[in-house]
Amino acid sequence: MRWTRTTIAAGLATGLLAASVAPAAAQGDATTDYSFSRLGQVTESGAAQLRDIAVLPDGTIAVAGGAYTGNQWGNLVWASSDGGETWTETELDAEGGLETLGDHFVAIGLAQPNDLASGTAVHTSRDGISWDLAGTIEDIVPHDVIATPDGVAMLGEDRSDVSAEEDPGTPMFWTSNDAVDWQGVPITPPSADRPLLWDVRRTTDGTWLASGEVVSFGDDGEGPPAREFYIWSSVDGLEWTRETAPIPDVEQGFGVIHLGVATPAGLVVDAVGGSSADGLYLTADGSTWEQVASIPGPDIPVMATDGTTSIAFRLPIVEGDEGGPPALTEGAEVYVSNDGSTWEQPSILESGTVNAAAFAPDGRLLLAGADISDCREFFCIFDAGNGAVPTVWVGELQ
Repeated sequence: MRWTRTTIAAGLATGLLAASVAPAAAQGDATTDYSFSRLGQVTESGAAQLRDIAVLPDGTIAVAGGAYTGNQWGNLVWASSDGGETWTETELDAEGGLETLGDHFVAIGLAQPNDLASGTAVHTSRDGISWDLAGTIEDIVPHDVIATPDGVAMLGEDRSDVSAEEDPGTPMFWTSNDAVDWQGVPITPPSADRPLLWDVRRTTDGTWLASGEVVSFGDDGEGPPAREFYIWSSVDGLEWTRETAPIPDVEQGFGVIHLGVATPAGLVVDAVGGSSADGLYLTADGSTWEQVASIPGPDIPVMATDGTTSIAFRLPIVEGDEGGPPALTEGAEVYVSNDGSTWEQPSILESGTVNAAAFAPDGRLLLAGADISDCREFFCIFDAGNGAVPTVWVGELQ
């Protein structure tokens, strides 16, 4: 593995404010609910999308995403030091994830956006506006970054021996205690049947879990794809073992597994395969699974926890009439749990869809997404434009 780095002058502290992104659930007997209000307008661009959010111990907020200028997409980070009243925009690629490390933001993206051969660039910032290049890892495409008790961890793929853009590389797991020096190990041996990994999480007992899929088509290359889901576990982040996924495969159509948040009862995982097995699962090791909520698709891609309360948001989509195209609901369904095992849906985020969530130091919940009340078609929840308005909400306990 080849990699180069440049060192920033100031050392980085290792205290962390965790911000988790992933799935959620329903049912149960939770006792917590949030009321949501909108913060100041992040951007005036109607062709922008907010994809990730993080907040420093001093309350500074950073939101990662991007916007179209004409037909050209540009990756951006917006930052606010006044609680979301005013925002400053900076060009920066953080598609691989936005996290916190002590009193710094850490942004992971491609060294040259839109070029999978360019490698991963790691940037840090104290205010979300001025960013320093902490390092570059050659040949690695980033997929997910999360905070750890002593640094940050990243899921990526080594593309040094990949020739076709659509082919996945070798799944890799990287760790660093300062966002400058990184250690990477392969999760799976190099092979022709490489999975595309989505996300990585850590259970409360320290076990690492990574999830992904292998997609295959019929001999004619047409029709719905078949998906085989993969889960890997590691007790030390060095040696990885393939485990059994809660939903092992989907023969036709859409399916997904999102790793969620660590709770005292286990890691919460959202699985969707178009069957009665859809819903939220708990696992301690990635091998044994317990379904704790039955929630039909679409999936729950966003979840956050403050260590006590976990909250999740479902995509605001329903199946169309008589097999027609999907339609938008009134907003994202909100699911809440106090233990990870029992869930209830106390409310919806009116006219909203959520792409990322993070708890602030004062206990408030920050959401990054879009107001979909003026959406012209349901695709607006996935793509910038089409009437979706980039929005940041703050949630407070009722």
